[in-house]
Amino acid sequence: MTVLINGVEYVPRQKLNSIKLPGTFGQAIRALRKQQKLSLDAAAVAIGCSKSYLWALEHDASEPSLRMARDIANQYGAPLATLAACLGEKSCV
Repeated sequence: MTVLINGVEYVPRQKLNSIKLPGTFGQAIRALRKQQKLSLDAAAVAIGCSKSYLWALEHDASEPSLRMARDIANQYGAPLATLAACLGEKSCV
């Protein structure tokens, strides 16, 4: 099922069966977004942030607040602790 929000197609989040995140926080959230087949626009709308801010997060050019990390984790159905472990690290593993 897809929904249009402000002209952007949005696919509701899906629960992930097993989470094995690559690399940094940015790489992890980008992989989660792509796994759910969300465009950067749709993900930003669903999370409640700007497209440019989400791009910066995905490219490790910025670090999120705890609230934003929580919102991202909730949207992607990923444990916050798993994503938070990636912050400031070169790898999530």
